[in-house]
Amino acid sequence: MSQQETNSFSSDFSYLFFRNGASFRIDYNDADDNSRKLPSIPKLTDLCCSIIVRSERLTEQACEIIPKELFNPLFRAALRYTQDDSCINILITRWPDRVFRLENFVDEKLTSLKMLLCEKTALQRTKQAIKYSVIIIPRFIDSIRQQQQMNDKKLSNLRILDVTNFPVVELIIRYISTHCRLAEKESRRNQLIDIYNQQNHQLVPESILNNENGNPCTTEIEYSENISNDKTDDLIKSSSYPDDIIIIRFDCIIQDYRTYVELLSALRSSTPNIQLQICTIDMRCIGLALVSSFLDHVDKRFVHTLRIPYNVLTRQNLKYFLPRLPKLTQLHTLDLSCNFIDFRLNQEDLEQFCCVLTQLKHLKNLSLSGSPITNRLEYILNAIDHSLEVLNLDFCSLYENDLISLSQMSTRHQFLHLDLGTNRLNRFMRQLLIVLIKQTRLVVLDLDYNRFSSNDYLELIACCQRLTTLKSLSVRGPNSLTTQLAAATFIGEHYRCLQSWKIASPIEYSLNRFVGNDEQNYLIQTIMPYDMFVNEMNKRAKCLVSISELSV
Repeated sequence: MSQQETNSFSSDFSYLFFRNGASFRIDYNDADDNSRKLPSIPKLTDLCCSIIVRSERLTEQACEIIPKELFNPLFRAALRYTQDDSCINILITRWPDRVFRLENFVDEKLTSLKMLLCEKTALQRTKQAIKYSVIIIPRFIDSIRQQQQMNDKKLSNLRILDVTNFPVVELIIRYISTHCRLAEKESRRNQLIDIYNQQNHQLVPESILNNENGNPCTTEIEYSENISNDKTDDLIKSSSYPDDIIIIRFDCIIQDYRTYVELLSALRSSTPNIQLQICTIDMRCIGLALVSSFLDHVDKRFVHTLRIPYNVLTRQNLKYFLPRLPKLTQLHTLDLSCNFIDFRLNQEDLEQFCCVLTQLKHLKNLSLSGSPITNRLEYILNAIDHSLEVLNLDFCSLYENDLISLSQMSTRHQFLHLDLGTNRLNRFMRQLLIVLIKQTRLVVLDLDYNRFSSNDYLELIACCQRLTTLKSLSVRGPNSLTTQLAAATFIGEHYRCLQSWKIASPIEYSLNRFVGNDEQNYLIQTIMPYDMFVNEMNKRAKCLVSISELSV
C-alpha cells in the first residue's frame, strides 16, 4: 500500500473510530451483556474449527471435503481465532452459498445497545468492525475476478456480499467504485468489438469479392485473416467480471469530496455486472446540493437510513431537498442534526417539512438537533401518525409548549431513546417530569447541560426511578461533589435496571483545572482525591459511571 493510501486509510479510520456506532440502527432490546451469561461448554465442531483456521493448509483441505453447512462455524472461528486474513481469504474464495452476510458471523455487533452504554466497548468494536470490512470486500471482488480466469473450475457460488451495519472506510468505497467503472469500460469495449466484427463481415470490399481471377470465398477468408493478424490484441474480448450480476450491499459513510465523486460515478455507470445497494447514506460537510444529486442516482428501494449532519440547510436548499425524501420508501432514520434549520422563521417551510414526514410511513428515528423549533414541536409530532422510537431534540430551543406537546402526544409516541439536552429545561421542571412519567418504555434518556440546580437534579434522579425500563441516563452538567454522591447513593438503592450513568466532573474538580489555585486544589484533594471520587461513585451507583470533563 502506498504512503498516500496509508494516510487516506488513517483519516478514514480516525473518523469512523469515534463515531461510536452512530450510523447504525441500535437494537434497544439487545443489551449484549455477556458478563451475565453462564459459560457454556464449546461444541466439538467449534473446537475443531478453531484448530483448522490456524493453518492455511488445513483450511484449504477442509474446504475441499466438508459439507457446505460447516462453512459457517469455520468462518466464525476464522474471525475469532486468527490474527491475519489468510484463512478468511481462502473461505471467501471457496464460499458455497450465493449470499454472504457478515453480520451473521459477528457476536459483538455495532447495533447492540452496549454501543451507547460503554464508550470503551464502542471504540473497540468499531475498530474490529473496520478490520472486517477492509479484509472481506476486496477479497470478494478479487476472488470473483480470479475465478473468471479459471474457466475450468468454479470455486465459489458467492455473488451477493452484504456488509451492512459495518463501517466501510472511504478507501474501500473508492476501491469498489473503481471496479464498477472498470466493469463498465470492459463492457463497452466488448460491445465495440462486437460491432466492429459485425461490420467487418458485412462490409468486405467489393473489389476483393469480385476478383475475376480468384475464388471469392477464399479471398474473403484471406482478407479477414489479414485483418485479424494485424489487430489480434485489440480485438480480443476480455472477461474480468462474470456475466451474472454481482451485488455489494453496504453502508456509505462519506466526508471526503473525492470519495463522493468516485462513488457517484460508479452509481451512474451502466454496467449490469456490479450492482451497488446502499442501505445507509451518511454524509457530513458535503453540501446539500451534492447530497440531493446523490439521492437521484442511488437505488432508493434499499435506503433505510439518511444522515446528513453539518450541511447547513438554507431555505432554498431545503425546498430543493425535501421532495426527494418521500421517494425513499423504506426510510426509518432521518438525521438532520446540526443543519441550523430555523423553523420559527417561516411557517411555509415548517408545513412542507411536516407534509414530507406524513409520507414517511416507516420513519422511526428523527434527529433535529441544532434546529430551533420553539413552539413548533406540536406540528412535527402530529405529522407522524405512528410512534417514533428515537427523537433527538438536543439544542432545539424548546419551550414550555413543546414539553406540553410531548406530554399530550405520549399516547401516540412512546420513545425508546429521547434526547432533550441543552435546552435550559430547568425553567420547566414540572412539565419535564410529567413528560418523563408518561414514557413507559424509555431505555435511553439524555438530559445533558440543562442548567439544573442541585434540587432540580436530585428531583430528576428521584423521578427517573419510575422508568423501570431505563438502562442509560445521561445528565451531564455542573453539580457539586456532595450532590453527585447523594445521587449515586439513591441510584444504587432504587435503580434496578440502570446500566450506564453519564455525568460531568463535579464543579470542585473542574474549576481547579481552570483557576489553577494550588491551595484550593490541595484542599479538595485532601477532602476526596479524584480517583477516590470515581471509585466511590461506581461503588454507590452499582452501575457503569462515565465521568467526562465539565464543559464551560
